[in-house]
Amino acid sequence: MSYPLGMLAFSGATKPFRYTTSYEEEEQMNQTPSILPIGGGCSSPSSSPSCGLYSICDFVSEYEDWAFFAECMMTTPIPASLILAQWGIESGWGKGDICNCHNPANQGSSCGVGSTCSVSGYKELCFCSLLDGVTSYANLMDNGYPFVACTYWYYANQGNYNEGVKQAAIALGQGYSNVASCNTYIDYCGWSGTPSPSRPRTWAQLHYDDGNGPGSALYNTIQANSCLSSLNSR
Repeated sequence: MSYPLGMLAFSGATKPFRYTTSYEEEEQMNQTPSILPIGGGCSSPSSSPSCGLYSICDFVSEYEDWAFFAECMMTTPIPASLILAQWGIESGWGKGDICNCHNPANQGSSCGVGSTCSVSGYKELCFCSLLDGVTSYANLMDNGYPFVACTYWYYANQGNYNEGVKQAAIALGQGYSNVASCNTYIDYCGWSGTPSPSRPRTWAQLHYDDGNGPGSALYNTIQANSCLSSLNSR
């Protein structure tokens, strides 16, 4: 399954990438998970982002409240900078999948969280509202990819937020953490095992690799744009 062309900016340059999801959850559309996000006290944004191809910082402005909401919904959150970079790259910075399909980060399945709807002209998974899509995303990241947040907090708890974002981006790109203790057993929505180099839990087949290793497209985009990097330690 291929997805829209994303635009990444590095030091003022613009470079195209195409990412493809590779979920094993694809056939698990109606499965109800055993774990749901806590999300206590989280208020969903009232804003409804408009559709369009945005610059990176315009995209951040449109979607940052929803990224903060996703953070709040996670039991162990990842920073909004990484959330927004992933959403932006996967959607081509605001095109159809996140706008018309309400599907941040091109999720392959709702995993039983969030209502799904058919949208004319789209074969990809579509949610009925952005609230449904973001809730599903937070749940999937929290319970299906816990090693990403664990990696971030391993460094953030030492005050090294930028390194935490970098290593979390690498973990998301390669499908396991370089912090061994973060690779705990996962049994969620059709995938079970302990993430490792021999059994990675990958989100995208091209690993968010801009030519500098897994996750580099995410991290380099964040570091090249202060509207994102300023959110590394929020």
